[in-house]
Amino acid sequence: MASSDQVRPASTPIIEVDGLCKAYGPLKAVAGVSFAVEKGEVFGLIGPNGAGKTTTVEILDGLRPRDSGLVRLLSLDIDHDADRIKSRIGVQVQQVALCPRLRITEVLEVFASFYGRKGVSDRLVDRFGLRERRTALVKDLSGGQQQRLSVALALVNDPQLIFLDEPTRAWTRTPGATVYPIAVSLGVMAGCLCVSMTMAV
Repeated sequence: MASSDQVRPASTPIIEVDGLCKAYGPLKAVAGVSFAVEKGEVFGLIGPNGAGKTTTVEILDGLRPRDSGLVRLLSLDIDHDADRIKSRIGVQVQQVALCPRLRITEVLEVFASFYGRKGVSDRLVDRFGLRERRTALVKDLSGGQQQRLSVALALVNDPQLIFLDEPTRAWTRTPGATVYPIAVSLGVMAGCLCVSMTMAV
């Protein structure tokens, strides 16, 4: 009979980073960063401009090579399992170039088609407050609306892990009232959420 206080095996983190380093010439952008993120967590990288937040996120989501260190996502190695990882994560970058003459719903459906998915635009325009602008062209959106669209695009494949890099940049409404409740719900829905935010010091 098992004891009621038996220690349960530790779960495997969704994100594992150990000794991550990245330098640009003499500048050490990321110097020996280590952390682990468990399923269901919302994890934040917070610091001033130039602290290495975006570099770290770009290494994790496969957009930038690292100099050294271990990185595993969803129990997969980012070097050997890159394709499997990309199909299971969602990424919102600071700046995204979208076709200016496509409508919001068209952009969402085009991105969803890359993952073999259809009919995702209705729920995403509702989640991000874009219902009234769903037929607007990208070129006619405000900076905040474009940023919300870029976050929505990170969800078209129903990812298990989501990366948001400066998601409140250019938002026209109070970020805390809009982003943070969504961030918590995304972490629960996807399994894990990693967010980078700039904070003045």
